[in-house]
Amino acid sequence: MSVEIRPIRDQEVEEFAFVDAYAFNSSRAPEALQEAADFARATYPLEWSLAAFVDGRMAAGLRVLPFAMRINGGAVAMGGVTAVACLPEHRRRGHVGALLRRSLADMRDRGQVLSGLYTPHYPLYQRYGWGVASTAVRYSFAPKDVQVARPPREERCRRVTADEWPALHALYEEYTRERNGPLVRAEVWWREAVFRARREPQDAALWEGTSGEALGYVVYRTRRFEVPDRPFPQSVLRVRELIALDGEAYAGLLSYLLRHDLHERIEWYASPEEPLLSVLTDPWRVRMEAWPALMLRLVDVPRALEARPCLEQAQGRRLVLAVHDRTAPWNEGVWRLEVADGRLSVQAASEQPDLTLDVRTLAALYNGHLAPAEAARVGLLEVGRRSALAEAAAIFSVSYAPFCIDEF
Repeated sequence: MSVEIRPIRDQEVEEFAFVDAYAFNSSRAPEALQEAADFARATYPLEWSLAAFVDGRMAAGLRVLPFAMRINGGAVAMGGVTAVACLPEHRRRGHVGALLRRSLADMRDRGQVLSGLYTPHYPLYQRYGWGVASTAVRYSFAPKDVQVARPPREERCRRVTADEWPALHALYEEYTRERNGPLVRAEVWWREAVFRARREPQDAALWEGTSGEALGYVVYRTRRFEVPDRPFPQSVLRVRELIALDGEAYAGLLSYLLRHDLHERIEWYASPEEPLLSVLTDPWRVRMEAWPALMLRLVDVPRALEARPCLEQAQGRRLVLAVHDRTAPWNEGVWRLEVADGRLSVQAASEQPDLTLDVRTLAALYNGHLAPAEAARVGLLEVGRRSALAEAAAIFSVSYAPFCIDEF
């Protein structure tokens, strides 16, 4: 048996779409596979894909999307790993692990110092150095059960199409500029991933101020489900994102959503800091569930740390970290961190480390998902110098809890 790992070629995109569809139990109809292949060609460079070929036949594959992620006002290059799939007859033979290891080396060579992914299979990716680095809260409520405490005096919401993406993009840029976790978006992402997520058209509405300026928007879609023992299907409105630059826009967009009252419920995956419950008259009617969300990995530890902006409280701080990374050996070692003018400088060191941790824990510290003192309390890092926890808290401080709006 011969195994070859390499990027896929243009004539192999449809074959990869089949592997992906089979692995995740989605439609393998010719038109569905063609749509998936068209989406793939439109949204990522083929040379940033990988597949494992067993005796010349594709057995497994993954894609790496070229992203940049917002961290403290900066944009850090990130590879979004997605569509990790393997046909069942080739599973448990190490093909996916080989693809992940190769992808890390490729991302490092391309300057993608971070990597992010979504998965229900956390142990697999933890084994290769990704760590849970954000939480999503799912809000679920019936639109007839809640009201906005201070609704706007007049309706200034209008539905928009994908061709008006620049207006939404300007609002998105303003909202996400200082936040922690959002992706930097290009036009193709707006058209193919926001307005046609999973190849399903989505709706969008724009809120305008009294003089016509855009102040907020919401992107959403509606779905119908057959429910056993019920004469009618259930209808659900799912909010992809709601962005508002002032309180009236926020209240206006929520009021607009609540007028979709033929739906049995509204669902919204949002940041733990989302202020939804504070603007409703009946917040107790909202069901909340917390979910682990984005997994993050430092592909290149020193370069990722140097690319990360620091807040003012980090100025002049110094820290020595010992990092363990079994999958990416170039990260293994002791690193001296020093902050000046809002940036980290990182050098290899031979001195005694202040903190010792795994690369997975470092990912959760990097974007502020986990406080250093809490990581120490639960045994995720070893403390060599007690005051180093305060140093680490300042260096890795963030203004907002990490949350990535986009799934990929």
